[in-house]
Amino acid sequence: MIYDNDMKAVAWTICQQVLEQTEPTLRLEKARRLEKMFPFFKGKLVHERTCNHTFITLAFPQSYVEHIADVQKKLDMLNYSDLQSYAYIYEFYGENGKPNFHVHLLARGKLNKKNYIRNFSRKFKLPEAKVDIRLSADEELFNTRLNYLKGIKQDGKLDSCTLNEEERNARDIEALYDRNLFSNLHV
Repeated sequence: MIYDNDMKAVAWTICQQVLEQTEPTLRLEKARRLEKMFPFFKGKLVHERTCNHTFITLAFPQSYVEHIADVQKKLDMLNYSDLQSYAYIYEFYGENGKPNFHVHLLARGKLNKKNYIRNFSRKFKLPEAKVDIRLSADEELFNTRLNYLKGIKQDGKLDSCTLNEEERNARDIEALYDRNLFSNLHV
């Protein structure tokens, strides 16, 4: 059967609706089956339904708090071809309100873990052990990490959330820095 562009657009819309109504754990398999039915979508529906992402934590020495403007410049000037869509948040306190200055960064796509540990270690002058990178394609985990950035955390970390929010306000720091992550969400 020959499809024109209008028919492809309608088919795409229907496929998206079918996937949205499908149980989340079954979406990837359903997307694969739909791609077999509509070969001109090969790789596109599955890609839409996979949630490749990278969660990075940069653990800074407490002395870096006084140089937060330098950290900010470096984070805003990340210039890697495979890091186009990310968001990050500053946290000043860890569990139980202990001082623990760090940044969480959530990026779309699976980045090369080894290269990024090396790159971030050099850029921020951190030991490689202070750059933690987690890769995943799990949609639920992506949403959990996204909520974590937004401050929606486990009960045990709520006190730290309040302290972090107060510290960000005192330093006139945004709650969340978005670098095209939210505008590119397809989840």
